Amino acid sequence: MIGSTCVSTAQKLTVTNLRCEYLEAPLGIDALQPRFSWILESPERGMSQTAYQVIVASSEKALEGDRADRWDSGKVESDESVNVVYEGSPLESGETYFWRVRVWDQDSTASPWSAVTTFQMGLLEASEWEGTWIAAADGNISAPLLRKEFSLDKKIVQAHAYICGLGYYELYINGEKIGDHVLDPGTTDYRKRVLYVTYDITDFLQIGENAVGVMLGDGWFSSTEMVEQSPVPLRLYADRPQLLLQLNVKYANGATASVVTDEGWKVSRGPITSNGIWNGESYDARLEQPGWKAPGFDDSAWDNASVVDAPGGWLDSQLLPPIRVNKTLKPVALTEPEPGVYVFDFGQNLTGWPRLRVSGPAGTEVVLRTAEITRPEMARMKGESDEGVLGTIDPSPNRSAKAQDSYILAGKAGTEIYEPHFTYHGFRYVQMEGFPGKPTLDNLEARVVHSAVEPVGDFYCSNELINQIHHNTVWGQLSNLFSMPTDCPQRDERLGWMGDAHLSAEEAMYNFDMAAFYTKWLQDIKDAQLGNGAVPDLTPPHWMVFETGTPAWQVAYPLITWDMYRYYGDTRILEIHYPSVKKWVDYYGVTAKDYIVEWGRGDWVPPKLTEPDDGSLPITSTGYYYHSARIVAWMAEVLGKAEDAQSYTNLAVKIKKAFNARFLNPETNQYGTGSQTSNAFPLYLGLVPEDRETAVIENLVRNIVTEHDTHLWAGIIGTKALVEVLPAQGQEQLMYQLTVQTTYPSWGYMISHDATTLWERWGGYKYFNAGMNSLNHIMFGSVDEFFYGDIAGIRPASPGYQLVSIKPQIVGDLENARAETQTVRGLVSSSWAKDGSTLTLEVIIPVNSRGKVSIPKLDLEEVIVKEGGKVVWEEGTYKGGVAGIGGAEESEGYITFEAGSGAYSFQLKGTPAE
Repeated sequence: MIGSTCVSTAQKLTVTNLRCEYLEAPLGIDALQPRFSWILESPERGMSQTAYQVIVASSEKALEGDRADRWDSGKVESDESVNVVYEGSPLESGETYFWRVRVWDQDSTASPWSAVTTFQMGLLEASEWEGTWIAAADGNISAPLLRKEFSLDKKIVQAHAYICGLGYYELYINGEKIGDHVLDPGTTDYRKRVLYVTYDITDFLQIGENAVGVMLGDGWFSSTEMVEQSPVPLRLYADRPQLLLQLNVKYANGATASVVTDEGWKVSRGPITSNGIWNGESYDARLEQPGWKAPGFDDSAWDNASVVDAPGGWLDSQLLPPIRVNKTLKPVALTEPEPGVYVFDFGQNLTGWPRLRVSGPAGTEVVLRTAEITRPEMARMKGESDEGVLGTIDPSPNRSAKAQDSYILAGKAGTEIYEPHFTYHGFRYVQMEGFPGKPTLDNLEARVVHSAVEPVGDFYCSNELINQIHHNTVWGQLSNLFSMPTDCPQRDERLGWMGDAHLSAEEAMYNFDMAAFYTKWLQDIKDAQLGNGAVPDLTPPHWMVFETGTPAWQVAYPLITWDMYRYYGDTRILEIHYPSVKKWVDYYGVTAKDYIVEWGRGDWVPPKLTEPDDGSLPITSTGYYYHSARIVAWMAEVLGKAEDAQSYTNLAVKIKKAFNARFLNPETNQYGTGSQTSNAFPLYLGLVPEDRETAVIENLVRNIVTEHDTHLWAGIIGTKALVEVLPAQGQEQLMYQLTVQTTYPSWGYMISHDATTLWERWGGYKYFNAGMNSLNHIMFGSVDEFFYGDIAGIRPASPGYQLVSIKPQIVGDLENARAETQTVRGLVSSSWAKDGSTLTLEVIIPVNSRGKVSIPKLDLEEVIVKEGGKVVWEEGTYKGGVAGIGGAEESEGYITFEAGSGAYSFQLKGTPAE
């Protein structure tokens, strides 16, 4: 924030957390009508917004006196505080705009103005890019260095860099690295869309001589090494890295200047001799060219850059959290399993790379190999003896990915520090070879790298196993966010598999601010849609297979589009994607016969299997067809398309009728073979006739408890269904029992084998080899929804949490639990503790939201509820008289209070039933 507002304690409302397109003070906005959001805070209860005023100006000075030269919305009677659309005069490319907002509460009292913040526009027209795409003439250069010197002769008031370096780039101005992004820009289908990044470089330029330098890496764009290595053909977009860059400078006198890429740039080899996402990076420090990033460097021996064709895709501004180094870990152990071979254990499976500190003679090569597991651990996981097994890393989960970095020392005085630039690995262990001398724990660190989505959620309870499952889920999710939601971070894959993504999406939205990230990825899906409406199994479609995906993977498109509306209240995302989602459902229908979809991949990786053998495949494929038709109907209703809404509602009715005629046995009330997935999935999607729900649930419970000794027996789709169905159908205690199991198959089984992330298979290497067996996969992470949505009881009861439901379920041996999540409207929190026949529940409802707070009765009689020490429920009657609470009602198992915004502390006491 660049301004501030003093607020007296008498003020009821303050406006905070201003965002434009979900981002704080973003650069490079390319929406012609950007959207504004804010969060309201108040120490008082029951506060809401009834009107707002947004003002936007071309300078901070132009906002003085409550004026604005770009847009003054005036006082708008509305409670909307999320994604308010700009409606002022046209915004101009490259300009920075200043804005603030104030609101009126339910008593028509105006808040103070918020602090002033900014957004900066990107280049809105293709014609505004003045330069050309350039590359090294020698296509054998792995990571070329490119540079340009230029002179500026006046006082500089503003300067921005717009850069697209493919596959990856690092940008330097006058010797300084610009920004903290790594592995930038985010990956896309470069034939359809390429992302450029905007930086404010005003403070890095100087009057006189300047230099801009760029180092490029292959990334997903141009690595022939990856193509040869991949188990299936990988799309090669170009045969070498390439660059487009434009520096726009504004002088104090109003004049402008620009520096752009052209054939006048100079190019040279650099110290990176090979780089690839899967194989790693080789760096020869003897090849460094000191000063190449600064003015005055002699580049007369360098070649001129070559002008190359554009990659083909539309230039689009990168408006999602960049990939960053987010944390640095120290090793927890160091062993020497054989002479000169050292294994560092970081105690946590993670994504990123090692950072090396080393001193030694020039030409010494240190090799760093990464892996998730050691050979003794692998033996134990397989049920074999580890006696005599060498304690080196086991790289088999990496498949054919070398996952190795090497550093050749320059022989400098003092310590040389190296970390990779254009690769990443999934690992817990680093095996070091070639180190000059004997390393200590101080010689290596782990740099934790992923898309820097903001953490917004937290969960904790009195059961440490559940806390560890949550920990593993969070680390597994972050490990698989690299500008696309990936399947795994260690092997020769790391792709945007859509099944993994949609099964973990709600968990991700509880834990992180995913709005901008999913906005980008949904566009990737839209870009990848085929003419017949089909979308791939993975996006961006870097593998040249699965371009026509399977139903349970393709369904990520409607599901995450709708989740964006449910969790963030985003209607523009519905507008953008509605035609494509509708087209996809129509394609889906063409593949159906009499409304039944027989094909697909199905309930992936159930216990002891890769593909399901329980006959549930057409059940899940058809079920998703039904659910997708409903989503299109719901989207149409929100968008005011009444005819479409009715048409797709009718389609859903027909699918449901056909589904039950085909799969439901009316005599046994079993679906299909009666497997857990076969029965749980129809319950999850609301396909079971109401008069048969109880019987189907009983069959499901019998299968879990009796036939599988209280273990789940399902793959990723069935597990998601069980997580949703059991708590919703009064079987929350059973869901808890499944969660705390420690024998196979279960989440606890993974943890009993020292897992710090979730696995791809329930048993890891117990039944399978390394062909497809990641120890860091997120697709079983849907269990975290049970923690937030059921144990803590937090759910959005209306889009964007305008209505919040807090309905905790007191399960198992838990004595307490708490969760919170920062929503688009503010913090939602639920914290409960049980002590005998007393339950305390503390909740927070954000300003401008309302809550339905349901307090479990714990099977007690003569229940009394107090809030803040005052009785609000007694003898079956709401007593009233407490600020913020508007009423209450009793239902089976709960007393539910209507609450306005604010913090509440409820205490329920009762008499145990005889």
